[in-house]
Amino acid sequence: MFLAGVAQGSVKGLTAPDSMARAIAPAFTDPVLPDDIAELVRQKRIGEAILQAMARIESGVRGELVKVTEGLSVLRKLGLEDVARRTALQLMLLERNG
Repeated sequence: MFLAGVAQGSVKGLTAPDSMARAIAPAFTDPVLPDDIAELVRQKRIGEAILQAMARIESGVRGELVKVTEGLSVLRKLGLEDVARRTALQLMLLERNG
């Protein structure tokens, strides 16, 4: 169910089955733009904000799961909904296949 919710872009009311899903869920229920990224956006440095999102997701995969939440939230807030959904699905699948 959770994977289907991510694929559709909404996980409200769904139970996250594992730690990666628990990191992904807030980005799809209440995404928050971190202050440093918000400043980049205000300065119209969108490319840099996207790169920061990717770097955070990579850090998250290595164990700092809050960074997954932040990175996916940035992508969604910048209007990259499809990219965020696909990334989240890949992260969940990688987590399952270890």
